[in-house]
Amino acid sequence: MVFAINSCAYQTEILRGGIQAVPSGEIEAARAIGMSRWAVLRRVAFPHAYRIAWPALGNEIILLMKASALASVVTVFDLMGRTRQIFSRSFDFSVYFWAAVLYLAITVCFVLIWRHLERRLSRHMTGAIPAGSIMMHPQPSQDVVLKATDIHKTFGAHEVLKGISLESRKNDVISILGSSGSGKSTFLRCLNFLEIPTSGQVSVHGEEIAIRNGRPDDPRQIERMRQHLGMVFQQFNLWSHRTVLENVMEGGPVQVKRRPKAEARDQAEALLARVGLAERMHMYPSQLSGGQQQRVAIARALAMEPDAILFDEPTSALDPELVGEVLKVMQDLAAEGRTMIVVTHEMAFAREVSTEVVFLHQGRIAEQGPPEKLFSHPESEVFARFISNTR
Repeated sequence: MVFAINSCAYQTEILRGGIQAVPSGEIEAARAIGMSRWAVLRRVAFPHAYRIAWPALGNEIILLMKASALASVVTVFDLMGRTRQIFSRSFDFSVYFWAAVLYLAITVCFVLIWRHLERRLSRHMTGAIPAGSIMMHPQPSQDVVLKATDIHKTFGAHEVLKGISLESRKNDVISILGSSGSGKSTFLRCLNFLEIPTSGQVSVHGEEIAIRNGRPDDPRQIERMRQHLGMVFQQFNLWSHRTVLENVMEGGPVQVKRRPKAEARDQAEALLARVGLAERMHMYPSQLSGGQQQRVAIARALAMEPDAILFDEPTSALDPELVGEVLKVMQDLAAEGRTMIVVTHEMAFAREVSTEVVFLHQGRIAEQGPPEKLFSHPESEVFARFISNTR
């Protein structure tokens, strides 16, 4: 009992460290598709944490096995206690040798089994990491999908967003531009409440998200809202403990929308084929290039069949030669009429694909309008300087 209590304390700390080591981006990706807190813990945090903590847990169990030999001093019958009894009768020192051999054999067998399980669990944690064309803009609809009104966001005394309003209709492709620190990503994260706005209103299909005292009035309302807004992150945020296929089918379709697994699998395979990754569906994220991982992230967002997709600088973490493959997928989505809000530094994409461009400067909208007008005749000096510096 004493050894069990002592070991449980160490094992609890090991598991706590494993949970804290789970990348926060993977947690955010689960929240962004509308998973409940329990589903996030059960499907993302705990499985990943156990894989991280597995080697340390193995060490602790082996130490517990070795420490159990000390129990003989309190007359508990274990291997060492039995050995002492035999020696007291025969005075044959070889019994200690054979007891040590047996302890060694038990420990070695346990270590080998544990290492085999560790390799199976962690084989996906490491691995080798193996231009768009001008297009017609879809005609915007009068159906307002997403509306943000007078969004403010402060971090301590620093006000990042200073009253931003934006309206996105069906088929809109809105590119949000701005220099680093202008509030682009913060604003995008406020749209699906990964960041809670300090003040302002956000509505999806006319349903306003209620915020009181800087907190959502109904967390379940936010979970429902997120099911209508796909999210693609700058750092991909794929679940590293799941295969490519599982990343697409398990999170939203199965866990959130409760679709049958067979149906979700068929949809996931079709989406992966659509983004050119059908042959890699059984690989893990660490075995893919950055561009491939981002295409998987796009497929995962599409699996939720969202009304709009939010892209947070989807190409900024990619090598230049991988940017084109992601932009091609995004161009195809725009051509088929997908509603998209894209934070980007890709000027060609903003000019050729967008139906509207928004330029943020110091937490405010400095210029907004059709790309043809903004890029040809910028009204503000700061935007003119911005596009001249990015050419």
